[in-house]
Amino acid sequence: MEIKLNSHILEKLDLRPSCTENELKSKLDKVSSGFLNVFHSEASKSEILNIAFNGCEDKLEIHSPIYRIEKWCYHKVTNNAREIAEVVHIPHYYTSGEPRIQVDMPPTEAEKLIVKAWQLEKEVIEDSSTTGPKLINNKVLVLWKKGEYEDLSEGGRKVLYALLHASGSETPSVCKEMWWEQWKNATNLDLSDTCCILDNRDDKDLLLLKAAFEETIIKWRFLSLYRILERGYLKSILSKIQQEFMRSPQTTISDASQLLSNECSQFVGLVRDHDLRSFFEDFATGLDILSSGMNKYAIMLKRELSEDKLLSRQAFAPGNKYVKGVLLCYKIRCSIVHAGASHLMFDEFSDADDALRSLLMPLGNAVMNYVGIAMI
Repeated sequence: MEIKLNSHILEKLDLRPSCTENELKSKLDKVSSGFLNVFHSEASKSEILNIAFNGCEDKLEIHSPIYRIEKWCYHKVTNNAREIAEVVHIPHYYTSGEPRIQVDMPPTEAEKLIVKAWQLEKEVIEDSSTTGPKLINNKVLVLWKKGEYEDLSEGGRKVLYALLHASGSETPSVCKEMWWEQWKNATNLDLSDTCCILDNRDDKDLLLLKAAFEETIIKWRFLSLYRILERGYLKSILSKIQQEFMRSPQTTISDASQLLSNECSQFVGLVRDHDLRSFFEDFATGLDILSSGMNKYAIMLKRELSEDKLLSRQAFAPGNKYVKGVLLCYKIRCSIVHAGASHLMFDEFSDADDALRSLLMPLGNAVMNYVGIAMI
């Protein structure tokens, strides 16, 4: 049987291109754990054999992450039961001229993915005159299943890279910790059939998502996430007009005008209609915790809401905790974009960034749910 391993793998294993199956198996039996920082368990050896007999027709991309990667991370990207891609974040474990940093062994699936990536791209293993050949570090490998790369639009792929923090130059930010909190317990990134990453009918949705996932400054990331929901409730009004105008034009336009005159009602309606209530209940709870911990920004936000007679009646009505979260989220948006004439001004509070650190998570989760992205 012909061995389908590429020549750069055979060279590192010190095997001839015409080697036999038995010679390959014998060589793999002698490979020590940690060799090239690729072989850690029997999983990598089994994957080498699988590729040797069956080849690999996937497509590999290698990306530089926004943040320094400190731990192994493996995920599948799926659409229902269909596997679109596999992703592994390889941690930073060395800098040229410095001792290697000890990191944990990769998850089994990550170890297997690296072997497939090596088959597809020689540069997965770096040759160094000082340390010898070794696995590249601080990179994000995206392994697309056959045909899936071409099926996804360029805009959809860019959103996915931003979501994976696999685009842009390395940028230190507290957003890294929040990203890890969201991803550490998930193994699947599942895209619904209506997710704009797959359904490329609206380029503006893709642009807003990409901007939000790439933003590393807390207040602008918050605002970028908010804009996605803001566009959502405007699209919802437009959809109602398109569905009902021919049947009842006057009533439809009147109802739409009333909704457009009250941004808070639009926001509450979107959250209710798309079943995002639990996320904004978490948002309200998070702000309550902040205010009880004497965060001045949170205290003033709650005071501003309670002093607004119209909004406070909605926010503090029994069973309306999610409405309180929505309205507080709206108040934060106003404090960032307005100059303080009739709203709080975000930049006046030294602890405002601290507040947003804990509130970005429920808002981000709400946006992910709204656009059809689930971390499972």
